[in-house]
Amino acid sequence: MIDTFFIDEKIKTRGEDYYKSGKVKLVFQGLNSFKTIVSGKQKYICELTLKDGDLVSSRCTCPYLKGACKHIAATIFFYNNILSNQTPSTFNDVQNTINLKFQKQALSNVNLEVAKSNITFVYNIFGSLNDLEKSKVLFLLLSGQIKYLEKQNILPYYKIFVESISKQEFSQKIIDSLTNNILNNKIVFQDSIFDLLETLLASKTFASSVLSTIRSYMVSYGCDHFITRFISLALLKDLSLSEELYSLIVATPELIGHNIRNVINNCISSNYSAPLRKLSIAYRDILEKGALLRILNYFKKESDLASSKTLIEYMLKRFHTFDIYLEYRSICDEKTRLASLNQILTFAKKYKFDISIKLFEGLPVKPGEIIKLSNDDLFLLKDKISSDLYDPLCDSLSKRITVAFEKEEGLLAIKLLELLHYFNEAYFKQMLFSNEIAEHVSNPKLRAEFLTLLLKTDTLNDFGIFNYEVI
Repeated sequence: MIDTFFIDEKIKTRGEDYYKSGKVKLVFQGLNSFKTIVSGKQKYICELTLKDGDLVSSRCTCPYLKGACKHIAATIFFYNNILSNQTPSTFNDVQNTINLKFQKQALSNVNLEVAKSNITFVYNIFGSLNDLEKSKVLFLLLSGQIKYLEKQNILPYYKIFVESISKQEFSQKIIDSLTNNILNNKIVFQDSIFDLLETLLASKTFASSVLSTIRSYMVSYGCDHFITRFISLALLKDLSLSEELYSLIVATPELIGHNIRNVINNCISSNYSAPLRKLSIAYRDILEKGALLRILNYFKKESDLASSKTLIEYMLKRFHTFDIYLEYRSICDEKTRLASLNQILTFAKKYKFDISIKLFEGLPVKPGEIIKLSNDDLFLLKDKISSDLYDPLCDSLSKRITVAFEKEEGLLAIKLLELLHYFNEAYFKQMLFSNEIAEHVSNPKLRAEFLTLLLKTDTLNDFGIFNYEVI
């Protein structure tokens, strides 16, 4: 029993009224968890977390923040009532007073009172029953009419019950009845129920029915640790999950987790585009490049250009690699194809790509057109230009420097000289020691700027040896 001493008396009284008025509905009962829906002005979900029968914590979805609320109080009264009605097993007494014949007769009886007394008792005589009787027993077990202690390990019992039913029609009826009772809140999902469903899931004969039950449960009650375990198992077994169920998985962060790779592979093999589109947006930040490429290839195969473009643009911004660049070019239309130097530069700026010869491969624009860049663009993009384009740029820069001096734009010429040094130090020195440079920089207005350049490029001494009169 859970003591209610920690709850305010007024709150406790209101909670007891809620319980007595039938406003508490059981949603889930497990070894360490007890979940209800309490109806008031609205419906609120309450959960008690237990350990060895003691209350560890409680949680309610209502806005009350000053301790345990009336909904939690009502749930505790409800829990205590259930606990008080659970009676110990009387198996030994029954076994000692009636023989196998009467035991079997009891199982065939409409009331099945003996069967309800203990699961171990049922297990011992189960093998002597026919399929119809076995089905009846299994249904009683599922519906909670056969009592057992929750701490018992009853998985072996369930397995042998299911395996012993030779005719599939009985098992299917049981599953259908189970699903209906779960959805109508006549059966609460417990460890035992999920153990049975897990056993049935291993058989592809019943897998689709079981997964339908899980889907309906998720829609009604959300995701819990049972669902997480169940979906992981289904994905590992590569079962044929429906597209709707995959969409639910993708929309549930608790489920996607370490299952994400199996979800991707199974959706691709099953040709489920809707969950893949959701996954490629919602979880793309945690997906590896290889996984994103698999999704992209699927979109391209399905001619889903919109999804392909969205994914490629994201991958370009995240990875900045040449293989993604080629994917981008493969889906370009007239508006987005790279047909001019300006378009290439815009692309490189947007996606932080280096401007290299590889960027021009297969395009109508040739790498040599890099010399058409304006001086401002050269200053702006110097860090993004790859070394394989330095040679044509250096030839162009030397001509620009000469023209700048001739136009008496000395400051521009010195800036261009510094840029030339950045691209090719040998080319810079070759031009620096020409008589043409010395003649122009002897102008007193440019001397200070020029000396600063020599200091920056560590060429002051070298230049002074040849042009000491300028220094």
